Amino acid sequence: SSSMVDFIWKQWYQRRVRGRRASVGSTVNNFKTRWQNHKSHIRKSVRSCEISCHFNDNQFHNLTKEPLKTFDNELSDQIEVIIFEKLDFSKCLTFEDRSRIAKERESYWQNELMTLTDFGGLNKRSALNEIKN
Repeated sequence: SSSMVDFIWKQWYQRRVRGRRASVGSTVNNFKTRWQNHKSHIRKSVRSCEISCHFNDNQFHNLTKEPLKTFDNELSDQIEVIIFEKLDFSKCLTFEDRSRIAKERESYWQNELMTLTDFGGLNKRSALNEIKN
């Protein structure tokens, strides 16, 4: 339904499971659009977030940028994205309400999964720091 929005996902590098690094993110919009933006920024070396910085700064990843199909295949081999929570925003009247709730849940999962850089993850700041009071 339109009131259920893809919310929290995890770029799954969970070091406790695979010896790799993890990041948690959220969106109050469409997840597909958000993920396409991540992929585009990785491919075009746009340093817009921790994920694109990680992939572009780390020689281990060394992704082939063209053709697009090769890039997509190589990226798929190196990252696993899991949507693990959806929120019902049907009672949220404003965009600000949706954003606040999304950031609260994102912060919860960042701490629960220890994805902040203090714990060895990729998230540089807690999502709670982004909430406007």
